[in-house]
Amino acid sequence: MSCGLDRVLFSSQSQRGLCLQAHRRGTLQWHEADPQRKHQQAPSTAVPEKLSATAARDWLRKSLEPYTCRIAGISFEGRQSLIPQLQEGRPVEFRHEPDNPYDSNAVKVLTLDGLDLGYVPRAETATFGFNTTFGHVISVGPAADSGLSGVLVRAWPTLPPLTVDAFPSELAPVVNLSTLLSGADWEQLAHKTYATADHRCEVTGGVGPAWPVECQEVWEFDDKQHVLRLMGMTALAPEVHLAKHIMQLDGQQQSRALETLEQVNMWNLGDVETYLKGVAEQAQHRSNHIWQLDLTWLHSQGVKVPALPPSYGSTGPAVSRQR
Repeated sequence: MSCGLDRVLFSSQSQRGLCLQAHRRGTLQWHEADPQRKHQQAPSTAVPEKLSATAARDWLRKSLEPYTCRIAGISFEGRQSLIPQLQEGRPVEFRHEPDNPYDSNAVKVLTLDGLDLGYVPRAETATFGFNTTFGHVISVGPAADSGLSGVLVRAWPTLPPLTVDAFPSELAPVVNLSTLLSGADWEQLAHKTYATADHRCEVTGGVGPAWPVECQEVWEFDDKQHVLRLMGMTALAPEVHLAKHIMQLDGQQQSRALETLEQVNMWNLGDVETYLKGVAEQAQHRSNHIWQLDLTWLHSQGVKVPALPPSYGSTGPAVSRQR
């Protein structure tokens, strides 16, 4: 499902009308802009060429109008007791809740350590096209109409978040397609991804200092059926690509990745550590189940689905052993 509000138009040397369209399942895809509908693609802006990933992200935030709302439902389910733990600037996550029994479009608001603060007002959920969006608390205080405490939050929901995937531990060896595919097949996918993104980072709109972008798999986690599904490929600036793999890094590379997460998501080091702790806990939880690996998207690209390493079965799905 896509949303007309979830598009950011970047400039390019070829002057193509390329739109970054975010799908709620997390897939990022570039599309040719329909000239007849350009006036409907809001917000849109032109990112100056050759900006670094973090500089481009800052430029976009300054150019786009942020979304602000009072969290709905904060007077229910004991949430008023959480108010004293909140302060201006605390990061929050806006997370789609498709299984919500009252509204399949519901967007929950949580702190990075999982405190449930409530919801985006129902009439405004279409603003959020990504499965996850990060924002911040901007004020906490009594609501004039009820006497109860309320919380105002702010985000840029048209900008893709920089997230880290929580892979089940034993799937880690098979989620890097560059090691599974032939060199020719990988190069085919990578060059198509770069060209489709106009050699720009699809999270920030920027480019790397030595080469513009690198190729990254886009995965969907089905936590009910325990299926890890390949949804496509995305182009990322090298420093953004590095940050996606922070759970496997140490030393200087880890420090660089931490800094990128801070800058792109507007966090401090403590915020990043809180977020990564949650990623590690989710990965551990997923590792308690048997998972299947679905690579059928490759067929749509004319690429043969590779045989998996022997420990995962020659043709069958990759699995994470039951704990």
